[in-house]
Amino acid sequence: MVSVRLTKANRPAGDAAAGRRAHRAGRLVEAARAYRSYLKANPEDADGWKGLGRVYVSSGRLDDAAYCLWQAVQKQPNNLALLKQLGDVLIGAGDLARAEKVFRQLVREVPGDANAHLSLSAVQWEMGKHVFSRKSLSAGIAQNPVTVQYCLGKSEARILRLRGVQNAHYAVRQDSDHWLRLRGGNFSSHALWDPDRFTTINFLVRDENLSNHDAIPPHDIVINCIADADLEAQSLQTASRYLARHPHMPVINDPARVLETARDNNYQRLKDFSGVRFAKTLRIDWRPDAPLDVLEFMAGEDMDLPVILRRAGTHSAISTEKADSRQAVEDYFKAASAGEFYIIEFVDHPFRKDYFRKMRVFFIDGEIYPVVHHVDRVWNVHGFNRKEVMSKNHWMTELEKSFVDDPADFIGNPSYETLRRLPGLVRLDFFGVDFDVMDDGRLLIFEMNPAMRHSFEHAQEFPYLKVPAQRITDAFQDMILARARLKTTED
Repeated sequence: MVSVRLTKANRPAGDAAAGRRAHRAGRLVEAARAYRSYLKANPEDADGWKGLGRVYVSSGRLDDAAYCLWQAVQKQPNNLALLKQLGDVLIGAGDLARAEKVFRQLVREVPGDANAHLSLSAVQWEMGKHVFSRKSLSAGIAQNPVTVQYCLGKSEARILRLRGVQNAHYAVRQDSDHWLRLRGGNFSSHALWDPDRFTTINFLVRDENLSNHDAIPPHDIVINCIADADLEAQSLQTASRYLARHPHMPVINDPARVLETARDNNYQRLKDFSGVRFAKTLRIDWRPDAPLDVLEFMAGEDMDLPVILRRAGTHSAISTEKADSRQAVEDYFKAASAGEFYIIEFVDHPFRKDYFRKMRVFFIDGEIYPVVHHVDRVWNVHGFNRKEVMSKNHWMTELEKSFVDDPADFIGNPSYETLRRLPGLVRLDFFGVDFDVMDDGRLLIFEMNPAMRHSFEHAQEFPYLKVPAQRITDAFQDMILARARLKTTED
């Protein structure tokens, strides 16, 4: 018998091809077996390791996938796309330390790749390296603040989306294939318009870069997603100056109007607004090295206990505490770092004695769209507890169904008419209002600003929310098209 030694030139690729076919067909165990067999004979084949790694990604075996992709990278060290894929898999596997090393290497290899800088920044933020994270973010924006998401077919409009990163940051979202997420300061547009219908030109606003950038691609409309007047005031001012030089360009959410939605300014605007109760709100600039006597300040402003204490620019219960005593106020600020804080009157308004509630509506182009009717056992009502509280109480979901089906009937026409007057005060194209209705029919408004997120996440657990959520998306897209048609040739 004559034996033939297989060389790289004459080794059969049958097992690798079988692995690819099985993977495409969804036969993952068979695909992995085929690739492993192939790699025993061809251990230096980067494509084989890459293929096996992708099978393991499909199988959810991310640690094994990371090992395979690492092997592939050793054999193709100049394959930057492969290196990026390895970084993504390490993120999914929760191995942030090795992911940081991968993205550092990407930044060194391709210093002009802004996305590599942003990815590195997100990983560093999750690792608690916030100073390094901000430096990486700044480096990425300095390379290029613009990215373009092209739609697959003919674009119905080209959107310039402005997002502020003066204080916002990138972070890791573990429960998503698209793990890179901008946190803070901006409203999410993920569910507001379809990327298959619109081309989106993303611009990250920092310092004066928007005013100094000469290569923004042509667009039909500007959507200002910068939403937090506390966290991103400088970005809003930069955006406002830029748009003042382009007066004929249609804009959704004038940044100058967004600047007016800070909580203390909302109190000044709403304290005498007929049909509304808005908790008294004070702002203080806290400096531990030169501490203010907060209790004396409160007394001078006729602010009684209990109060809600919150760092300006934070939401979703971050940094928020209810202080029932003078000692609690002192303890809160003793532990606080420097910054601006809100002191908010606590308005005790339980619902059915043992519960609290919050309704939310969005205003889109002046029209009201119901979002949710949260009921919770704690005063600081948020959607986090829906699965633990609302899903187990049929009467709560029945109330929510009634609210999203017909909010005017649910809260009563006088209260609904008060809601309808708010766009004339706020003068924004898109914003949200969280509220309850008091016994005398007044709206108890908790929050009123555009820094509210639209998504279909609650609809996965509560399917009756899908239709009202889709109405919000449809209305926003209709507004984009109507406004884009108003563009004139001067821009």
